[in-house]
Amino acid sequence: MPRTPHSTGSVPGLRLVLAPGADRAELEALLMLSPGALRHRPGVSVVRDRDQTRVLRIERPGPPALYWKEFGPRDALDTFKEFWRPSKASRAWTGAERLRELGIGTAPLVARAEAPRRGPFRHRRSLLVTEEIPDAVGLDEYLGRFPPDPSARTRREKRELLRTLGRVAARLHEGGCYHGDLRPGNILCRIGDGTPEIFLIDTDRILPRRLPGLREAARNLMQINFLFAPSFTLTDRLRLLHAYGRERNLDAATRRRLVTLYRRTVRRLRRIRRPERGRRAPSPDVAAQMQQFLSQLQARRTQVLHHSPLR
Repeated sequence: MPRTPHSTGSVPGLRLVLAPGADRAELEALLMLSPGALRHRPGVSVVRDRDQTRVLRIERPGPPALYWKEFGPRDALDTFKEFWRPSKASRAWTGAERLRELGIGTAPLVARAEAPRRGPFRHRRSLLVTEEIPDAVGLDEYLGRFPPDPSARTRREKRELLRTLGRVAARLHEGGCYHGDLRPGNILCRIGDGTPEIFLIDTDRILPRRLPGLREAARNLMQINFLFAPSFTLTDRLRLLHAYGRERNLDAATRRRLVTLYRRTVRRLRRIRRPERGRRAPSPDVAAQMQQFLSQLQARRTQVLHHSPLR
């Protein structure tokens, strides 16, 4: 599938790239607004508000709603790396195009905007605009609909969903791509023609690989599988792994190796998340002594700085 043709627009301080059919006047008008004014605009709701990512949902009278995703720096190293790498909006655009080339669904691209580079230690503003996928919900929300004791029809639907997830993950890896954050929140599901449709979002985390190895495959499958709803049994989780292996034509020995790596990855994650046991909170006397020691240490540091010859 050819890459999405695009056109450019003009907004002060930003380079705007538009997908075919995008309303240039509408997007340029939205970009001219400050972030605060855009949030309080009628029909705009805040989906996520973090330093790393800010996502807005913008309703429109006729077409599907827009998702406005502005990227922020994770840390100083992230800001420094963006000095020579493409912006996150550009990487998300490229990742979505890679998914389309592999026949994997994703949110339709509308536009991206990015500021010019200003230095290795200054954050580069960038944002991505996509269309909402009608009737699609997050995988975690979709899985929550399955009851603990499903009927025969529900079991068939659940197994078909697992097979579809396995095929999509295999197609992603066979195409030389790896998703850096393939958790259920970044997977959307919709029922179309009686079969589930899968869409991957958060495409700036699509990383090119020649062919992801079994360890990377097990990590991606664990991200999907580990956060499944409680109604999914170990057998259900293994069905996804076997569907993945069949789609990639893995032999029996390689499939067993994949299952082993998957289980090791899950056990490692559980050990990290498991609360520490056997440790008691310090007694009030010990806690008071610790606080007194920290106060004295801070006072000593202040005194040293006050008398420092470098002041």
